[in-house]
Amino acid sequence: MLTLAGRSFVVAGGAGGVGEGVVRALLRAGARVIVPSRERARLDALRALLGRDADGLHTVEADVGDFSSCARLRDEALRAHGTIAGAVSAIGGWWQGARLTRVSSEDWERVLRNNLHAPWVFARTFLEPLHATEGATYTLLSGTAALEPVVDAGPSSIAGAATLMMARALAAEAKGTHLRVNTLVLGPVRTRNTRGPGMPEWLTADEVGAYVAHLVSDQGRMVSGAVVHMVDRPAPVRP
Repeated sequence: MLTLAGRSFVVAGGAGGVGEGVVRALLRAGARVIVPSRERARLDALRALLGRDADGLHTVEADVGDFSSCARLRDEALRAHGTIAGAVSAIGGWWQGARLTRVSSEDWERVLRNNLHAPWVFARTFLEPLHATEGATYTLLSGTAALEPVVDAGPSSIAGAATLMMARALAAEAKGTHLRVNTLVLGPVRTRNTRGPGMPEWLTADEVGAYVAHLVSDQGRMVSGAVVHMVDRPAPVRP
């Protein structure tokens, strides 16, 4: 049975739709989970959605895209839990609205700040304490727009591609150490925020969370430096 009892994880983006599935899976495996957000209302909503699974949840008002705020988050997590066994970066959001030649500078800067700069700040802040913890993990969630451009969503694809390369660079730098850096490239994910039922082949946030929990556990200890594609649910075997 998969267990993460006694381990603490920080999940940036844990108050979002996909991040909620990750947080729930880690908590159900017995982990303590620290979730930051700039908005207290989002943290309160997450706690309410988790219900009885919220035991072990530690929420912190913090902006992971700001160095000083992210450092305060790190210090509070270490003070409260002693060590951090892993960090999960589920940061960023989708933007689609104009061709690249018509994207406003404000939209361009906002997408890159939220989808590239913030993941870098989070990694830069938490990798040092993770390197000091035996068996620690750093897991980054990305999307298929990082691999294939989407019309009218150029900034999202560009930020995603850069973040994916950042994850690969972090994995290369961690090679030969005890720190495992892995990346999940996700297709469409059905979350509480999805309008309509979505498509049958779409993964759910809980399925993504279950795989992350496996990956960061002892059961996933042989996986390091990987880019795992989780694009859709396999078709059922036909008789």
